[in-house]
Amino acid sequence: MSTDAPLQGGPYLRCALMCERVLEEKDNVLSAIRIFERFIVAATGPDAPQSIPKTTVPFALLISLIPGEARGSARVQVQTEEPSGLKREPLEFTVHFDAPSSPVNLILNFQLDTEQPGLYWFDVLLDSRLMTRVPLLLQYQATRLPSRGYA
Repeated sequence: MSTDAPLQGGPYLRCALMCERVLEEKDNVLSAIRIFERFIVAATGPDAPQSIPKTTVPFALLISLIPGEARGSARVQVQTEEPSGLKREPLEFTVHFDAPSSPVNLILNFQLDTEQPGLYWFDVLLDSRLMTRVPLLLQYQATRLPSRGYA
């Protein structure tokens, strides 16, 4: 596909979202549970670190495409951009489009390991064409409580 011309006839992006998990029922109906775009890491106590400790953020990324007139195979890439602007190596998947209204669903379970708060972007590309960007704002909240000494 050309990266300059608009997609005509498909495939079309039905959704791209971040959630806690995706349920896929026997009848192929999907349910995205706890959709979010912000994750807060909290630390409380007298020794709460000033900056974010090493953190793992678990989530599912649901990408759903409708073929429209598109047929055959295509390459889907997901590329993470960190708050620093650093782009991680993209994940790549091959999908196949059969019928005009049969969705192609990708459910990607992530474990984002990081020590960097800020805005992360997950770029969804189809055959090197940017379809959308999904944001994740990672925030850190430290609450230092005074230690209580008992006499």
